[in-house]
Amino acid sequence: RGHARTCTQARIGVNCCAKDEAGGAMASSSAGSGTEALAPKFTYLQSNSFVLEHGGKRLFVDPWLCEDLVFGSPLFYKGSKRFLRGKKLEDFGRIDAVLLTQHLADHTHEPTLRNLPKETPVFAEPQAADICKSLGFTKVTVLDNEIPASVTIFESENGTLSVQVYPGSRVGPPSSRRQLACVFKFSSPPPETPSIRLYYEPHSDQPPSTLTQVGEVDIALLPVVSVSIPVLGNYPLVKGGPSTLEACKKLRPKVLLPLMNADTESGGLLGLMIKDEGSIAEFRKEVEALNENFNKTAGSARGGVRVANAIEAGLQVKLLEL
Repeated sequence: RGHARTCTQARIGVNCCAKDEAGGAMASSSAGSGTEALAPKFTYLQSNSFVLEHGGKRLFVDPWLCEDLVFGSPLFYKGSKRFLRGKKLEDFGRIDAVLLTQHLADHTHEPTLRNLPKETPVFAEPQAADICKSLGFTKVTVLDNEIPASVTIFESENGTLSVQVYPGSRVGPPSSRRQLACVFKFSSPPPETPSIRLYYEPHSDQPPSTLTQVGEVDIALLPVVSVSIPVLGNYPLVKGGPSTLEACKKLRPKVLLPLMNADTESGGLLGLMIKDEGSIAEFRKEVEALNENFNKTAGSARGGVRVANAIEAGLQVKLLEL
């Protein structure tokens, strides 16, 4: 029998989503016009999936937008999103590009990818890129975290969204290649606001060298709940709280957006063995202590880290209002 994982969700400067008259897209009910409509936005889609918008363009990161998540066989693991119930792929609106940070199914979700137009631009970790090519995608850009370079996702007179990738989680044996940690940069044309840097690593398993290379960011999207398998010696699936706290010490984000990627319904043998540990409230207390230490240092002018509430799936956040 599967078990449901829940989290407390609250709205933090969000706009309610409503159907777009033209395409049935999930969009802000008060999106506005002009520069407001083109401003950087974030929409969480549960698990590791989210949308980044800038300059009127929409990037879907690690999209799982239909069907269940299966590892091997449903008897071994089957995950489902409450958020997806009753939704069709077209309900998510226009998909201008896709970015995949890992090759495993909870990031490179093949049922979703099979249903996307194959001319959709894809930016992907090397093994994920191979999967996309095998599915027929014709515009695939490989993101190599061993080559430090910024890659432009969208560029127009309305703004630029770029990404730079770094070594992130190690999935598999110690010799396996690290997956992607990403820094997304939202740049707007003058005289708009300065650029925004958003750091994302879905397992919070980045090596210290990555945090040093990345430096300070404006926003960090990281898990605060740890996920492990106790019967395998507490083998970590998602490192969460303690690792994310260490990341905050180096990255000094103004806002920490909790990635609640454990908030799915899990079934199968593996689903019964998984254990979650931690909460936003517990992590916030740890950060409060961290902020007190920041205030005692020479770098206190930047201020402390603010931990946002969990973002309800399907709601849109204006990044400039966080």
